[in-house]
Amino acid sequence: MTIKHLIVVFAIFLVVNISAFAQKAGEEIKSLNLYIDFSNECVHSMTQIFNSIEAYNQSALDFVEGKNKKPELKFNKPTQITAAFFLPPDQMLQKCKREAKALPRPTQEKLELHAENMLSTIDSIALYCDSIKQFLAQRKYATEPNLITTFKHLKSCERLFTQFDIHKALLENQIQTVYPSYFSHDASNPFVQATDAMHKVIAAGKDMLKATKVANQEAVDNHHDIVFKEISILIDSKAENLSGFATVQQSNGLDPANIYDNFIAEANEFYKESQAYLSKKKIVNNIKGREYQYYNNHFISRFNRYGGGVVYAYNLMVEQADVPILKVIEEANWYKVYPEKLEDLKSDLNKEEILAQLEKEEKEKQQKEKIEKEKQENEKIEREKREKREREEKERIKREKVQKENTVKVDSASLEGFAANNLVFLLDVSSSMDQPEKLPVLKEAFIYLLNLMRPEDYVSIVVYSGNAEVVLKPTSAADKHLIENAINSLTSSGKSNVHKGLNLSFKTATDNYIKGGNNRIILASDGGFEIDKALYRKAAKYADNDIALSIIYLSKTENSAYAKKFKEITQQGKGNYIYVTSANARSELLQEAQSIRK
Repeated sequence: MTIKHLIVVFAIFLVVNISAFAQKAGEEIKSLNLYIDFSNECVHSMTQIFNSIEAYNQSALDFVEGKNKKPELKFNKPTQITAAFFLPPDQMLQKCKREAKALPRPTQEKLELHAENMLSTIDSIALYCDSIKQFLAQRKYATEPNLITTFKHLKSCERLFTQFDIHKALLENQIQTVYPSYFSHDASNPFVQATDAMHKVIAAGKDMLKATKVANQEAVDNHHDIVFKEISILIDSKAENLSGFATVQQSNGLDPANIYDNFIAEANEFYKESQAYLSKKKIVNNIKGREYQYYNNHFISRFNRYGGGVVYAYNLMVEQADVPILKVIEEANWYKVYPEKLEDLKSDLNKEEILAQLEKEEKEKQQKEKIEKEKQENEKIEREKREKREREEKERIKREKVQKENTVKVDSASLEGFAANNLVFLLDVSSSMDQPEKLPVLKEAFIYLLNLMRPEDYVSIVVYSGNAEVVLKPTSAADKHLIENAINSLTSSGKSNVHKGLNLSFKTATDNYIKGGNNRIILASDGGFEIDKALYRKAAKYADNDIALSIIYLSKTENSAYAKKFKEITQQGKGNYIYVTSANARSELLQEAQSIRK
């Protein structure tokens, strides 16, 4: 192999290995960014807690100093720790453990340890929030006007905020320690150029925030000048930094030029806030100090992503980059309790007055709740009554509508346009039916209906007296003579046994069931019979299967007690109760055959 060949092979070897290294480095930086996303979600959660704790601290001071109109202490606990951009912190940590596999195992273990400590701190402060809520609910603070327990809770929260900041710094230091070994970007890449210039502003801003927390005015002043210098460079080098990007504008505003401009705008706002702080043009009357007020209410919102600050713009640019670049970790809120020493508290409140006021409020609250409960119960009863009346009225209107639709004059009687019939006549042929206004009237109306029926209409006859039997199996109306002979052969004798007759009738109707037809049992009797719960259930069951139950009552006068029971059972059976006389027997029987239209 010649030297020329060896050079070519070596060059290929270098290209392959450099490519493999770059790919590996990209995966490792991606893993580091997962932990940065986790840290930023934790910062967002701590901000929610900070807002609640800070408001509670102020409420406690107002209480002690007697500024509240009512001697009451309030705390609005965060309802839940929500995610700002990605996932809640606990879920985000699980994502890191699952997906950040490209890092060496020792690095993973260190990052996981710091991340778990951050999460544990959030859990601890959330438990304190629960304790505060419980403490207030029990009104224990009323027995200690100087609120010793309250301020002990707040002091514990202050310690946990400091502890969180330490664990976050350890995580950030670990990331910064391993990152340089992966960073080997092409300096000519436009994303590298832009983020490098942006990062210098952020670094100076971070240093300024740290100096603010320790009230180092000289350091704040120095970093303020550096921020101004780096912003100026960022603006002056804008054309150069953006020259490598495509000129196509994205409708969602995520093109590099827009992000770059937004970063400059937020950086300028951050700089203006620092100018105001240094010049003391903004008068801040805050018992916790000027630095505390500016840090939490002015600087952080221009720095962190939940305020749309410089970190948000920077990390957004990183997410658009075509090369792996490390994101930036946000700064957490700074919490300190006031007063720092409990002995500094001065209270003008009277313990007995507070207890009396709270007792009065509690009694008023209980009385109000009692009245409200009684009102709700009465409203519920009235609502149920009203709904029952409305249901009954709807049912009545529905029944009347059906009856109206099915009503046909006798002189124009016809079954045309009506569904095929499967009628089972269950007839009481006990000796009491042997009277002119009973069985004879029914037989005559039956013959009349038979002459109107069509071949597709079927008739069955079940009789009951001492026993129940089928005297006419389901027969087409085409065999009129056969049906007529069965009707004419009906005679009255013995005692009635309606239950056996109903069982036999339901079976007969089921065996000859016509889909879409008028499947109906027509019970005809001159007297009452026992109607138990089992019969109600049976009528409802067959009605659900499209087999209706109607009852015809034959007598000289209508018995109201029988009528009530018959109406109830036929409602369950989705049929009709009819009091029949010689005057209406034909029309009523015809309407039963006209119950369902095609």
